[in-house]
Amino acid sequence: MMYIEQFAGISYQPPFDVEAPLHRMKPIDNSAAVHEADYQKYIDAQVRRRMSDQIKRGVTCAMRAVEGIDINALHAIFVATGLGCLKDTQQFLQVSLQSKPPSPTAFIQSTHNSIAGQIAIQLQCKGANMTYSQGERSFERAIMDTYLEELQEHQRVLVGAIDERIPFLDQAIIRINPIDQDSIVGAGAFFFLLAPIRTAQSKASLVDCILTSSNQVSECIQIVHRDTPIDLLLYGNYCEAQAQINQNLKHIPSLDFTLYSGQFMVQSAFALDLALKFLEEENIQELQQLCPTIKRLPRRIFILNDTPMGMSGLIVDRI
Repeated sequence: MMYIEQFAGISYQPPFDVEAPLHRMKPIDNSAAVHEADYQKYIDAQVRRRMSDQIKRGVTCAMRAVEGIDINALHAIFVATGLGCLKDTQQFLQVSLQSKPPSPTAFIQSTHNSIAGQIAIQLQCKGANMTYSQGERSFERAIMDTYLEELQEHQRVLVGAIDERIPFLDQAIIRINPIDQDSIVGAGAFFFLLAPIRTAQSKASLVDCILTSSNQVSECIQIVHRDTPIDLLLYGNYCEAQAQINQNLKHIPSLDFTLYSGQFMVQSAFALDLALKFLEEENIQELQQLCPTIKRLPRRIFILNDTPMGMSGLIVDRI
């Protein structure tokens, strides 16, 4: 078990620096754009102008998530990304195809691990720095590696997930899967400060991370439902999760979080950000605006992510 002390997210919904985010959340459509945060509060102007939008989002969320802590206590930075700096990669390849010598900076910014590297530079963190790119399971792999770290009480791990959307990605998805043209490509950056012990700053406990090769929702639920009832199910409707939930799990209040995030490889990080906001909220009417079937303030939230690789799940408890 790990404890989440601070978190920050930037997505199609109001960013972390906007008050009452749950009240302002709306389902998205294909015209959705990322709601940018006030980057000038966190990144120097000279540094900021050399950063891509993807890097700015990641660095800003990371800096907000560690705000107020002793950087010497930051043991590691783990960043998950399905596709990396996609816009920078596209620009680098276009220059290469034109037989022009690309600049070293363009190559450096196009790599997946440039995000984690830029965060470490800005935070002056000399601890472990890892990038996870295992498709739809990138974020879960980063979480599982955090569990494996032998942390001392004062040490912290910054875990994040980030992906972006560019027009080429929309076109590629239509070519790959012309049947599902209603799906909306998601994007965003999400960072969480994890601690091995509960402190006065703890906002919730991250009880477990589950990975299965099965696409049966009921099997995942049985793993979680043994000891503590699930008060809310947040699921990513990537394949056929909704039909199974409607058939077998009608008694559990549920919400398809991809209606608000879109579908992307690290969408479970958006769901964790949303779950923490649910747990922080003390007004049940506020929660019912998003999930009308919920009747009480949740104590345990289960995040179910249905992907072609199988089910993955995160269990988050109120403390």
